[in-house]
Amino acid sequence: MEALKIIRAPAISLLIPNINTDVIMPSREMRKVERTGLKEGIFADWRYLPGSRDPDPNFIMNDERFESARIILGGENFGCGSSREFAVWGLYEYGFRVIIAPSFGDIFYKNCIVNGILPAIIEHGALEVLNNYCLNASPLEINLETKTINFSGNSLPFDIDNHALNLLLEGLDQIDRTLEYTEKIDTFINADKKNRSWVYISEIG
Repeated sequence: MEALKIIRAPAISLLIPNINTDVIMPSREMRKVERTGLKEGIFADWRYLPGSRDPDPNFIMNDERFESARIILGGENFGCGSSREFAVWGLYEYGFRVIIAPSFGDIFYKNCIVNGILPAIIEHGALEVLNNYCLNASPLEINLETKTINFSGNSLPFDIDNHALNLLLEGLDQIDRTLEYTEKIDTFINADKKNRSWVYISEIG
């Protein structure tokens, strides 16, 4: 997973409350069990004209000014609904690395963290300011080390807990973090076996 420190890119505006994971990744688009081959499916019901794969010119992802967008401005409760991790995999594969919203669905938020996408929380007023700035594809700079969104000489703070922030900065998921403590875990287990051998099945005859 690629570490995140600074992202500079245009942002697409999807300021609609309660965009759920079925909108982000419709179930019919999940044709594989791998994390790849999913980017064409994200927002499929909005990106394509009905019954086809022809781009809908009215959807912002099909606007050539936003071809290099890596940031989404979302509405309240972004990513609500089922735990569908395919939604986050598809967004990551497409190139989105930051989602800025007033709030997120709980599971979606956690899935973003362990898959290398920053879910940045800001207040409604600040989101409106960003939205006005981004309408013409002017780029934002997201700095994770300072937890700020920078644009045109302005700077807005965003919220994220420190544990999640460190995982993103180092490009680690929770398994990677656990493996960093392998030596300490092995030391604990070896000591524990001496005191509680009955806990370990392999130690019982």
